[in-house]
Amino acid sequence: MKNLFHSRIRVYFLKAYVNGFGNKNSRKKIPIMRIASGIISLVLGVMIFLQSCTISIGGDIFGDKASSSSGSIGLLVAFLLFLAGAFAFALPKVAMIFSTIAALFAFLNGATSDFSDMTVWGVIALVIAVLNFFAGRSQKPRRM
Repeated sequence: MKNLFHSRIRVYFLKAYVNGFGNKNSRKKIPIMRIASGIISLVLGVMIFLQSCTISIGGDIFGDKASSSSGSIGLLVAFLLFLAGAFAFALPKVAMIFSTIAALFAFLNGATSDFSDMTVWGVIALVIAVLNFFAGRSQKPRRM
């Protein structure tokens, strides 16, 4: 009997979460483009963070200051992409700015160091900035 009660509570809260708590008119739907660009930015931010940590620590261990500093700039790019992913859900124009700045740092880092993967991350950051641009455009109401 207890399990049946708990399963009914779970079903009730799941329905309330899916339908929105309270009035259906007060619920905002997040467009798919915002969700996609946010999740992609967050995942890529974590991936770049792990790669840049490895480059930075490896540069410190082997005494290569160029690799160590390029890994540090990679950490900055990862942080900016992570911020872009966080802002993509509610403020996609702000996320577009963070993604563009991350792409700029990535291109500069990839061109001036041996960490050439940053050029690829810069291209992907620009693609995310374009996704955020289109996600930020609001649909205008039609006039009849």
